Amino acid sequence: MPDIENVQNLTGAEDGGVHAIDVTNASRTLLMSIKTLEWYEPLLKFFDLKRSILPKIVSSSEVYGNIKGGPLDGIPVAGMIGDQQAALVGNKCLGKGEAKNTYGTGSFVLFNTGRDVVRSENGLISTLAYQLGPNAPATYALEGSIAVAGSAIKW
Repeated sequence: MPDIENVQNLTGAEDGGVHAIDVTNASRTLLMSIKTLEWYEPLLKFFDLKRSILPKIVSSSEVYGNIKGGPLDGIPVAGMIGDQQAALVGNKCLGKGEAKNTYGTGSFVLFNTGRDVVRSENGLISTLAYQLGPNAPATYALEGSIAVAGSAIKW
């Protein structure tokens, strides 16, 4: 969970910093319910995890805290989102039915399903796309992944 460490470091890890993870990254742990946007108690019990050790789940867009130290001291940290979800937002696929595909080491298609969690019958992943503020509704997506697209071309 690299975003947790980055936000905590930016906001002063030596003093505790902000221990938070956004909904998109939390969803990838498979410990969060994508419907309630909270840690899923049955899985926490199964893995014997205490909720108190887990970061607070936050939206993808809000002020989490301020940078502590360095030339950006005091600047708010106000965005956190997973890699493929960031590409979806960066490509302005903000409406239901819009999609993006990115190519790198792998190839990833994300299809915005709006406020609906769509269950795939063809092996796609139902995931969080983003949540634009703590009181905003979550937006969901279907994702298809090819792990070795770039590697296959190089080969």
